[in-house]
Amino acid sequence: MTYRERLYAPPLWWAAGMLFAAVWGWLLWVATSVLIAVVATVAAAILMAALLIGYGRLLVIVDDNELRIGRAHIDARFLRAPQALDAAGLQVAMGPGANALAFVRTRPYIKTGVRVALDDRRDPAPYWLVSTRRPEALVHSIGAAMVQTGDRNADREGTCG
Repeated sequence: MTYRERLYAPPLWWAAGMLFAAVWGWLLWVATSVLIAVVATVAAAILMAALLIGYGRLLVIVDDNELRIGRAHIDARFLRAPQALDAAGLQVAMGPGANALAFVRTRPYIKTGVRVALDDRRDPAPYWLVSTRRPEALVHSIGAAMVQTGDRNADREGTCG
């Protein structure tokens, strides 16, 4: 495996979620009973934790064969021209420069990303756009996987021809 990054919601988001649960419980405590308030607070905290874990967690992996973002994956032979994006570049790529067919896995709490063009006729997505805290390292790993896959494809073409 050449690259692995786990994206997760920052502590501030967790604090905001638990504050939401506490405020919800306090409002219910004022309006109803302590039991209802406690149950509602616990339920809201569990709901917020589930949302933060489910939405906030994303695994980005590049190995010799493929790029994996969450459950989605694509063979490295279809990847072209990975591009590191700073905060302004990612904002443009998600706004005025966006393509509605693109595969996008970004998180609002991560300001940098990578855009990878695709060369797969069967895939309607022109590119993948992903958040990352280390865009240069991800671009380097994708480039290495593309070279590895290209070498294997060249070997296969040489033996079959």
